[in-house]
Amino acid sequence: RVEFLIADMSFPQGFEPARAQSAQPKRSAWGYQHMSRFWTRTIFEHPSIQRLDYFLRLDTDSFLMSPLYDLFDDARRRGVSYGYRQAGKDTPHRSTGLWGMHK
Repeated sequence: RVEFLIADMSFPQGFEPARAQSAQPKRSAWGYQHMSRFWTRTIFEHPSIQRLDYFLRLDTDSFLMSPLYDLFDDARRRGVSYGYRQAGKDTPHRSTGLWGMHK
């Protein structure tokens, strides 16, 4: 089943963007920070996500490096609540200052 949800991309209470500097001002000012905050916190507060046992997130630049087995069955059997696999890492200019947006 596929659902499309509306994401809240408002700033955290008390955060004043006019008094701060975005780490990505050339891209879309606060876009990357909003996306990062959404995937580290806001997604888990959405009622549609709270009713799920599991969900899988793939970025637009994700790719599968090996055949898939039933990830959800495996997570259930092993009692896994979170997992990830990453073949690279963000550069410092993309991640510096992001945690200030995740309060």
